[in-house]
Order: sequence, then C-alpha cells, then structure tokens
Amino acid sequence: MQKNVDIAVKKMVKSINSFVETKESNYMEEIEDAIGTLFDAQTVKFWKIDSKNDTLTSMLGEIDASISLRSSLTKQAIDSKSILLENHVTSNKYYHSEIDNPFALKIKALIIYPIVKGKCVLGVLKIWRGLQHRKVFSKKDEALLFSLSPLWLHLLEGKEVEKEISLAMLGDTVEKNTSKPKLNKEVSPQKKVTKALKNTNEVQRELEALKKERDALVEENQRYKENEKEQKNKLETYEQELETTKVKYKKLERSSIELYNESQSNQMMIKTLKDELTLLKKEHKGLRSKVKEKEKSAKSIKALKSEKSLLSLEKEKNTFDNIETCLAHVDNRFAENEYAYMLFEMMLYALNSKKGKGIASIEESIKKTKLIPQIMDAYYFKGDIEIYNEKCRISDLKEHTKSYEKDIFAKMININITVDEKMPTSLVFDAAKIQSIILHLLVDLFEFVDHIEPVNVHFYFKNKYLCIDIGGSIHKKNSLFQTMFKKAKLGGDEKDRRGLQLSKKLMSRLKGDITYLYENNYYKFVVSLPVQIIKM
Repeated sequence: MQKNVDIAVKKMVKSINSFVETKESNYMEEIEDAIGTLFDAQTVKFWKIDSKNDTLTSMLGEIDASISLRSSLTKQAIDSKSILLENHVTSNKYYHSEIDNPFALKIKALIIYPIVKGKCVLGVLKIWRGLQHRKVFSKKDEALLFSLSPLWLHLLEGKEVEKEISLAMLGDTVEKNTSKPKLNKEVSPQKKVTKALKNTNEVQRELEALKKERDALVEENQRYKENEKEQKNKLETYEQELETTKVKYKKLERSSIELYNESQSNQMMIKTLKDELTLLKKEHKGLRSKVKEKEKSAKSIKALKSEKSLLSLEKEKNTFDNIETCLAHVDNRFAENEYAYMLFEMMLYALNSKKGKGIASIEESIKKTKLIPQIMDAYYFKGDIEIYNEKCRISDLKEHTKSYEKDIFAKMININITVDEKMPTSLVFDAAKIQSIILHLLVDLFEFVDHIEPVNVHFYFKNKYLCIDIGGSIHKKNSLFQTMFKKAKLGGDEKDRRGLQLSKKLMSRLKGDITYLYENNYYKFVVSLPVQIIKM
C-alpha cells in the first residue's frame, strides 16, 4: 500500500511542477487522475475560491465551471475550514446537487477538503465515489489527505514542490540518510528466538495485508475492464449518432442554400413588380388629369343651369322629405306604442314649425304634467340602463362639448374648456352618458350665469376618477339669483331643475357623484366618475 502511495506522490509532484511551469490543463488532469487512483475515486476536482463573488472556479478554467456558493455541504466545509467526509451524501439534508455535484454524477460518497493557509481558505479539493464503488471513505483516507496537504497548497499558490518536501512525503528525509550507523550489539539466544517469532508474526500480518490488497486490486482491475467495455460501447454509439447528425446537417445545408437562392429570386421579382407599379401609377395619374380636363370642358352652360334648378327644387323638398324619412325609419319601432309615436311625430313637425312655436307649445304642455319626473324615475333611475364602457379619447369629449357653443346655445354663451396636463389621453368610461350629463348641467347653468363672461369646463384626473368642473359667474346685479343659489347650497328645493335631477340619476347609474358649490358669485358643478386607464 505504501508503495502505491509513493508512486502516486512522485507522479503528482512531477505533474504539479509541470503545471506550475506551463499552466497546461493536461497536467492538472494528470494530478486529478493520480488522486482518483490513490483514493479509488470516480472523479476528482480542484477549485479555487473567489471570496469577492463567493464562487468556486475550476483549476482547468472551463467556461461553465464557475459555481455560486449557497447553502450546501461545500459551503459548510469552507466556513468551518475542516474536512467533510460523507458516505451517504445524497441523504444529507444539506446536500445541494448543483453545488456539491455540479457534473450530475451518480455518486454515493464525497470528501470535501478545504485547502487552508493561515486563516484563509484558498481552494477546495472534492473527491467523489460512484454507486459502483463498494468501499466507503474512512479515517485512513482522511489522514492520507492531511499528509499530502503541502502538495495541494503548492498547487494553489503556483509554487514548485521542492525535493526535500517530496522526499519527506516518501519517508526518506535527508536527516535519515546522513545519520550515523549503529553498532551491532550481541543478543542473547532467548532474545533472538523472541525476535524471530515477532518478525514471523509481522511477516504473516504483512502477507495477509498484501493478499487483501491484491484481491482489492484484482477486483478493481475487473471493474476497470467492465467500465472500459462500457465506455467503448458508448463511444461506438456516439460515433454512429455523429454520422447521422452529419448527414442531417448536410441535408439542412443544401435546403438552406436552395431557400436562399429562391428568396433572392423572389426579391428580384418583387423589385421588378414595384418598378412596374410605379410606372403604372404615373401613367394613371396622367390619364386621370386628362379625363378631368375633358369632363370640365364637356360641361355646357345649359347643363349647369339645369343642375342649379334641380338643386333648388331638392332644397325646397328637403325638409319635408327628411321628416317623412325619419318617420319611416322608426315606424316599426313604435308599432305597439301609439302615444310614443305620436309624441315623436309632433316633435319632428314642431321643430320645423314657424318660429319654433310648436316646440314652445309642447314644452308648456309637458310642464303642466308630471310626465318628465315619471319618465326620469322610471327610465333613468329604476329602468335597466346598460352601461357601455369603452376606451374614449379626452380630446373627442372636449371637441364635442365645445360644439354645444354653436349647436345648442346659438353662440349665446362662450364655453372655455381646459384639460389638466396630467390627464391621460384615453380612459375607459361611458362617454355618451357623460356627454349627456355635461349637456344637461350646461342647460341648467345657462338659466343663471352672466352670459357676458365665459362658462368654464375643466377636465382633470384624480385618484382614479375622471373629474369635470362646470361653472360660471352669476348675474351680479340680481340679488334674487344669489338668494336662490345660497338656498340651493344649503339643501333647498330642486324639483324644477330637471337637468340637475336627470344628471344626478344618470350619475348614480354610473356609480359617480355630482356636487355643487356657490362662492363669491361663482357657481359650479363638480362631476366625479370612476374610470380605468388602459396600460399600453
């Protein structure tokens, strides 16, 4: 056994010195192979420690050989600065496969030996035994590792192993070689017999140990032969797979070249077609301008007069035809609702009556009834109004509101609209109903504001709510209006303010709120509606 150790030590010393001198990886492999043979191991690896990044790096310098030190057996050994010997490593609760077994070996036993100099850990030596090994690591292996620790230190520090250190490890120091020979003393016959028996027993024990070692070597040799056969079969399989892969690669290469050639021809064809299309567009533009010129020249004065007379006749019939068309379109909707149809019909004809007297008459009649409050309660509040929430642009809402200035109020008021800088460009809400609420509140406010000054509409976004302030200055010279609004502020009667009531009922359906403030002759509504922002 000592002979095997001496051979392994000599080989490792030679390989360490060569590696320190040349830094070639094959010498590191020789060192790891020698340790593997000495300790009957499956795999042996040296690692350097990077204390800044808390990682281990292989001495061979592989690209993917750097591993992070997390909670593991390796981390425990480094922190404790002591050897860790585990013969059932995968059963240990601290075992971490990616760190303790980065090569995904089928292992049974593991030695983790931290290489320490002073208080610093320079690196780690790991020795793995696989499932096929019958032996387990013992205290003898641990003692042997300690005895060889100067070699590991020289390897990590990049220093050559001196001859005196290698001789000391072989048990052949300089002091022993230079010692004086001892003088022979006469020994009595009885002592000679005792000594001979003692020597015989020692020889017998040494012979039994050698037999055991021989049996172990025979068994190990058999395993090596089986492993060699298995590796040979694997090599043949890999060679067959490599040949198959080569054939597939050649096919793919040919097909890629064909596709490339085809794409090049297609690109040339596309370019040709684009050029032809450009020419056709130019020709078409020239022909179109020529046709227009011919059409203009072909129009006679008679045709223009005829066209003008037709337009005038059409204009005279336009109003009546539009009313009849509207009635025809909605006729089927009011098939079983005679009174609703009659009201709709009267509204259409009243809109076109002289000076709008028809509308005033209908409005006066409705005021005398309880029709509007009943419809508001039945439809806007208790009725089944569907909410159509969709993405809407604030700019559209602003433009629509601005259009009321000429379409609804006939330029009797000036609407000043502002949008807060932090307002999102688009929000999700029911824009149609919000637009209706804005209109009704403007109509309500129109009765009381001073038309000389503008009505202010301000859009802003606050706490996931779309907020709209609508307000204006009250008639300053009329104290009656001031009294009425103060009364309204304190919770006065609002039954006659239909626009405000209708807006409140609509807002309740949208789960929003309307409040109003009167201060320093300025009255305003504050509308707040929960909305959503679409994240692009």
